[in-house]
Amino acid sequence: MADSEIAAMVDEGWLARVKAGGDEHPLIKAFTIAHEGSSDIKLDGILTPLHWVKDAIGWINNKIQLYTPAFNRHGAGGDNSHDGRVPIGEIVGSKLVEEGDRTATIAAMYIYPRYRNLKLDVASIEADITYARDGNTVWPTGINKITGIALDDSDHSRPGFSDATLIGSIAAFAEGGTVTIQDIKSAIDSQGIKPGDLFNQEVLTASDAVRTYIAQEKKDTREHARRVTEERDDALKKVDSMKVEHSQEVLVLKTENMSSKTSTIFGGIADERKLDAGERHYVDLQLKRFQSKSTEPDKFKADLNTFVDEALVDLGALKPTLGIKSDSGSGEGAGSGDGSGDGSGAASNLPPDNFEDDHVPGSEDGMMDSDVNSLIPGGKADLEYNKQT
Repeated sequence: MADSEIAAMVDEGWLARVKAGGDEHPLIKAFTIAHEGSSDIKLDGILTPLHWVKDAIGWINNKIQLYTPAFNRHGAGGDNSHDGRVPIGEIVGSKLVEEGDRTATIAAMYIYPRYRNLKLDVASIEADITYARDGNTVWPTGINKITGIALDDSDHSRPGFSDATLIGSIAAFAEGGTVTIQDIKSAIDSQGIKPGDLFNQEVLTASDAVRTYIAQEKKDTREHARRVTEERDDALKKVDSMKVEHSQEVLVLKTENMSSKTSTIFGGIADERKLDAGERHYVDLQLKRFQSKSTEPDKFKADLNTFVDEALVDLGALKPTLGIKSDSGSGEGAGSGDGSGDGSGAASNLPPDNFEDDHVPGSEDGMMDSDVNSLIPGGKADLEYNKQT
């Protein structure tokens, strides 16, 4: 319906009073509230078609009274009672029109300012009606009173008349003078008009405000992507660092685990290599210096075998100083741990031929004194050395 037709339905005196009351641009919506055809009413609790002829539609128009309240939906019980219901607007005009080949009643509704943002696009009359019935056919015989209009959102409600819908709306401007930008903004806001409803994409994207907004959005997006990338890289570095730390911790644990078995493994090596008691004791004293990073048993044992070789070489170098006779073929423990030797060194720990009760080689510098020489097992020096290490 054209704006001029809607405006013509509204009483100018009423419009002036509303504007004087503070609503400079009152929102007026025009609805088809009844038309020829049928509507659904509840009879005895059952939804029943009510057949409307042209004259009956005229009765509705004649019974409409100005300022009849409009509500958001019907009452909770589905009846026409006004109890507990708050009006969101009122009827400010009506008109009987011909819509194609049928007659319809149009009502102009003033929507109060606080409710103008509600989506209201369907209408149903609330009225006291008399009717007649012939079998399954029911038709109205009179309209006693129009008590109210229920407005609603078509997404949630279906009107009694199938085409009882919104057909137009206006935001009335002050008579005369120039329409201001504020007037236009108020009208657009009151009718829920979006920029895309007025302008095409080319016009919208050419706007400085839109360009600035898009540029800022792109900048924010890039900044967000940069922060996300940095956070991801930092997280990956932390994960890599944790992996390295974990690997090191595992290596230390494995190494400590193998080290705790050093004495046991050496015992097996000593048996395999048939070390004598002196050699066993000497190497056992040196085990505190043994270190290996190997965590595999076979490699750890090989490292320990190498250490035993070195210790036995050191022991061999010390024997002359200690006054212990040794020859190149003696000791099954000599060599690289392969058990070579004929056992002729069994007497290598015997005192030398020139041994005398009142003179022991090396006694001049204390080498044979167990209180001084820590290499003599069980002596005071040996015990002190073990405490220190």
